[in-house]
Amino acid sequence: MRPYSGNKKTETKSSPEPPSKVLRTRYVNGIDKTHDEFEDYLIQPWHIVQETVSNALGKKASKKSDEESDDKAQEIETESSTTPSSFLNTGVTLSHGFQLTKSMYHSLPTVRSVLYVPHSQQHVSLDSTHLHVWKGGNKIHRFSAVPPRDKIVQKSNRHSKDSYLPGLAGLSEWIYLEKYRMYVVATKQLELKLLDLHFDEIFSYSNPMPILSLAHDPSSGDIICGEVGGIRAFRLNVGPLHQGSPSVTERLHIPLPEEWCTCVYYDRMWNRIFGACGTNLYVFDFVNGERLDNYYDIHELTITCIAFYEPMEYLITGAKDGTIKIRNARKYLLFDFHEHFNAVTGFLLMETVCEANRGTLPLLISSSLDCTIRMWNFETGQSLYRLDVSEPCLGIGMIKKHYFHHFCPSSIQIWNVNRYQHTFAFFRSKPQILRRMTEENKPSRILTSTADSSIKLISPVTGATLSTGFPSHTEATVRYVAYNMKREMLSRNPNHEPFMCCTEANYYRYKPGRDKAIDSRLVQDGRLIRDFYLFFGTASGQIVGIDVHGKERKEYAHSAAIDKLRYDSDHVLLLSGGKDKIIKVWEPRFSFERPQLSATRGKQDLLLVTHLHCVATVNIQAADFNTCAFSIFPSRKQFAVPFNGGIIIGEYDRDNTLEQRPFNAEEQSVGKVLFIDVIEEFGYYAAANSDNTVKIWDQKMRLVREIQFNEPIASMCIANKRGDLLVGLSDQISLVRIQDYIPPNVLQTMITKELTDDIQEAPLAFDSQLEFWNLQYEKESSKGIVEDWHMTKNVQQMPKFDEQDSLEALLEISRQRRAEAQKKMNKRKFLEDELQAYLRSLNEKLAYLKGEEEQNNLGSQEWPSQPALVELMEPSTPTHEKVFEITVGASRDRIAFWRAKHDKSTKKWI
Repeated sequence: MRPYSGNKKTETKSSPEPPSKVLRTRYVNGIDKTHDEFEDYLIQPWHIVQETVSNALGKKASKKSDEESDDKAQEIETESSTTPSSFLNTGVTLSHGFQLTKSMYHSLPTVRSVLYVPHSQQHVSLDSTHLHVWKGGNKIHRFSAVPPRDKIVQKSNRHSKDSYLPGLAGLSEWIYLEKYRMYVVATKQLELKLLDLHFDEIFSYSNPMPILSLAHDPSSGDIICGEVGGIRAFRLNVGPLHQGSPSVTERLHIPLPEEWCTCVYYDRMWNRIFGACGTNLYVFDFVNGERLDNYYDIHELTITCIAFYEPMEYLITGAKDGTIKIRNARKYLLFDFHEHFNAVTGFLLMETVCEANRGTLPLLISSSLDCTIRMWNFETGQSLYRLDVSEPCLGIGMIKKHYFHHFCPSSIQIWNVNRYQHTFAFFRSKPQILRRMTEENKPSRILTSTADSSIKLISPVTGATLSTGFPSHTEATVRYVAYNMKREMLSRNPNHEPFMCCTEANYYRYKPGRDKAIDSRLVQDGRLIRDFYLFFGTASGQIVGIDVHGKERKEYAHSAAIDKLRYDSDHVLLLSGGKDKIIKVWEPRFSFERPQLSATRGKQDLLLVTHLHCVATVNIQAADFNTCAFSIFPSRKQFAVPFNGGIIIGEYDRDNTLEQRPFNAEEQSVGKVLFIDVIEEFGYYAAANSDNTVKIWDQKMRLVREIQFNEPIASMCIANKRGDLLVGLSDQISLVRIQDYIPPNVLQTMITKELTDDIQEAPLAFDSQLEFWNLQYEKESSKGIVEDWHMTKNVQQMPKFDEQDSLEALLEISRQRRAEAQKKMNKRKFLEDELQAYLRSLNEKLAYLKGEEEQNNLGSQEWPSQPALVELMEPSTPTHEKVFEITVGASRDRIAFWRAKHDKSTKKWI
């Protein structure tokens, strides 16, 4: 019995279910299998999050209390399949990208191939002379793969550390069959061997041709060999336990004359074989070997890797030229990646074949000899991540969920994928504004404005786009956006306006009866104020209020420019911050005024006027003023402003001075704070910095978590009450869920609360007959203002089809188009004939003036000079004041028209 393979009693048992599949029956992306209806959601319902976190915390606690665990690597890998990534990181920082967990180094840089054995969690590596067995990052055995010269030494050293294993002699290709727990080895001596877990030879088959590549069917265990001159498949014969040894028999041979099949791949979805021969790819039926399809010259150099993504039926190929090409089921080339500049050596689908299903992310990891490992999203064509390593990558393989390994000539390295970020919405444009909008009795929405000046409303549950506002050609950038959810109105502030900041005051959100003092302010002349106001801060220190009718009112508020404005809907207060380092708290007070031109009108025509009254002043000399970041916590009457790369929290319930908090060198950041938002349910603040990080701060201004990103942050907001983060990057909105970044001790308290989930709102179906500019265009065209439109409105509209007569309508449109084309052709012919008649009349008139003797030679003479022609031309043409009758028909023979004729005797045109 050898220590690295476990006891033999375990080996004689029936093959257990693979660990990844066992976990799959219980969890799908961290969700219990009984909740399949939420499988497509990135933001899951709160009770699902509670259950997942509770189970993960319970398992983590039980693993921590188990002191007899002798393999820490095994514990981490098992835990990672069900535990959020924050549990695995006990530090403050969540680093972006792949995280190195282990490295296994060889003494000589001659590593050729590496296999991972899941059931024993071992790595087996083969170099030019030895086979190495690794477990937990340590080498536990080494065997010689080269026969010794002295047979006596060979016999005496059979059980020593460097004992010779005859089954590995001349090994060229090998794979591991997890279902049967055995190795399949192809040798240079034209042999196909079966080896057990001790690398002892079980069966040997003499193959007629050299084997260049190996693949297998995981369900049946059938072995597929790509060889010189064809593809050969073998059936693995494994009888009941203790009844005979395993063997292989040939079941299929596909001849490919003069071809070297250097790469084979088995597609279990359609039971097909992909075989790569140079730059060509062939597809065969695995049952009868019939050729189903051909792909000729799809790469410039030899194909080295093949993968098939089942949910989308994408074929992925990589080649020695460094390109990765993705084709759909119709053989259409979707993406062609050129970022690798050397041969692609391996593919790894983030969701393996048995785990890929509806709703999973189409992510691909590729390795290359250019010393890089890259991650791709082949649904959007993005290169998500690049990892540089010190040596050329010879191959890559999956270990467990969230973990993979790659091997170089001198080492094997294990990586944690560390996917705490998820693509929430993809725009292909930078989301510069992100805000969560709420309204009573309405679903919450996320308001965003992108760099192309479009404004979108997206669902905070699914990330689907609910509505899109198109910009006009005069707007280069939208700086601020306000949204009146009560009336479904959007207001934008283009960059050519002199305003520096903006906020909306939604008086609809206040519930009467909460505070008598506020009720007295909101009730005027027996009316409860229900209105929507926009407040803008200007560079001159003024606050400009604009009501829904467009009427402005200005208040002089600060002695310097105002760059911060926030509205407290709980207490009906407006907060303004200026570069004079002062924050002022304003009470909106209301009155009704009668318009000057309607003195005889009734009381119902009175206009509501808002006055601002300052009730508190806060001195913020300690804050940073190189940024406009500002956030308020209405329930606690707190605000947060930037300080030394972090934040400082103050109160605005009274006049006070913001005190500078103690300096902490560990929390200092080289970047400035760009955005601040508050997680009201837990009292945390999230601050996005210019150093590509988002930092979470508690009420004592202590750093709870630092989340790193690999690109600049364009915007940020809190997606919901629980605290899921939405971060705007270069072309998408990235989601970081609360369970992925909050520390475990805080999660234990968090899951005890009962939170309300956002309502899922379905996007409106696109109406192809909708002309969204009709209403505004007619309104502006009546005033003569149409310069803000991209194009002139076309009066002629496409006729609406009747469902019953759709075919007749299409035929009628076709006939109309042919008639229009015939009219254009007739008109062109008519104009050509008219021009010829006009030129002939000029020639005749010129000949008449110069004499009859020159008329015969007129065609051979040169044209007269330009002044002479001008004198001959008359303002009328040969067809002046003549009526032409044109009959449009299907042929040119049915066209009749009248030509003008010249009477030389009377010199008149008739």
